[in-house]
Amino acid sequence: MPFRPRAACPTCRSLGPCDCRAAAHQAWDRENGSPAERGYGPSWQARRARQLEAEPWCRFHMRLGELVVATVADHVIARRALLMAGHPDPDGDWNLQSLCDACHAAKTNSEDGGFGRPVRPDTMARAQRATEAALATLAAIGAAQ
Repeated sequence: MPFRPRAACPTCRSLGPCDCRAAAHQAWDRENGSPAERGYGPSWQARRARQLEAEPWCRFHMRLGELVVATVADHVIARRALLMAGHPDPDGDWNLQSLCDACHAAKTNSEDGGFGRPVRPDTMARAQRATEAALATLAAIGAAQ
């Protein structure tokens, strides 16, 4: 994959790490909660590591017959949508896939209401169906015991 240079900071025009970017990340975290507060704490980090170990190649590139190292454990159905639908385990292995950064950014931008946009209605419908199926399964397990 060709190398794409990092975009310059819009404030100071730096191509490397800068105080402007750090301040923007801190402001975003203050507004939206830290990664741990959003559900990406130590237990998520362990689950992410297991996913990337089990599936080390980008799933989208594998479909094209290409081997690209995966760097992101992506939620097949948006985690936020599943939480809004009341799903009991949005971080389950059933809902994870390994992707490279580029494929994850493209998927998030197109499907999951990425970059602060609302979750698309079709994503919410998928989340609702997955939640109903999971709750039915849990009810069946409880009834069998």
